[in-house]
Amino acid sequence: MSRRSKVIISVLAVVVVLTVGSAATVMAEGEATPPPEAGAKCIPARVAQILGISQEDLTDAFEQARQEIREEALSRSCEQVQQRHAYGWRNSARYRLK
Repeated sequence: MSRRSKVIISVLAVVVVLTVGSAATVMAEGEATPPPEAGAKCIPARVAQILGISQEDLTDAFEQARQEIREEALSRSCEQVQQRHAYGWRNSARYRLK
């Protein structure tokens, strides 16, 4: 490859990098989005206002729902383990008797 080709390729690479960098900078200067914490704090307050309850009551209700869901999942999990254990025991006992 000749020296002239190397220079042209280098110049084109620099132009592409500068163009992409400039476009990224212009796009980044656009409208800033609010931090996630700000949105997370105002949504429960707005929901509580719509429902006509205090934000504390709403938070307590969500905590209660989370706890109930966890307990139900744990209960289902325990039942499945017990069923698998009982099924395995029945099968192994049946095969031993033969």
